Amino acid sequence: AWALRRRFHRAAARRFHRAALPGQRPLPPMAKGFPAMAVLVASIGVGIHLGQRMARHEDHKPKRLIVLSVATGLVSLVFFIWATTIYATQHFDLGVFTFPLALGASLYGAGFLDRFVPLTTSTYRVVAFSGYGAVAANYLLGFVVFFDKSVFATYLGLGTLAWSAATVHAALIAREGGLASESPQYSRL
Repeated sequence: AWALRRRFHRAAARRFHRAALPGQRPLPPMAKGFPAMAVLVASIGVGIHLGQRMARHEDHKPKRLIVLSVATGLVSLVFFIWATTIYATQHFDLGVFTFPLALGASLYGAGFLDRFVPLTTSTYRVVAFSGYGAVAANYLLGFVVFFDKSVFATYLGLGTLAWSAATVHAALIAREGGLASESPQYSRL
């Protein structure tokens, strides 16, 4: 029974790797890094779209801040789940530690943490640089360590550029100021 089962699985694997039409070569397996790159691009696009929708209803904060916070929050949440899965099942992933920092910066920028720490320009500058910069540094570290001409290196380079752009964009928003008073008044818990 075991040999029959093994023969069935081998035949199923051969059928899976065959091309759809006779005479064609089999399709190559998906390149490492391609799914992550596709999810990164898709989550950035969906995050920007949702951020623009949420920014329409915001009167007190800069609309660019809301769009950035929602987009980076969605991306960091998706990739935190992904990094946690990799960490639990395969190997160490530094994203388990850096993506929560970016998620916290996004929640702070979107105003979800106003009850605990009021949104101010100076505090947002520090929080956004720490959170988004940590993720950009994580991607840059991966790019340097795993650099080759592969799709995975392209994904790491794209991630470095995206999170670096988020860090710069947050710095520009903070530079414009006007988020709130410069001396935060911590609310009582």
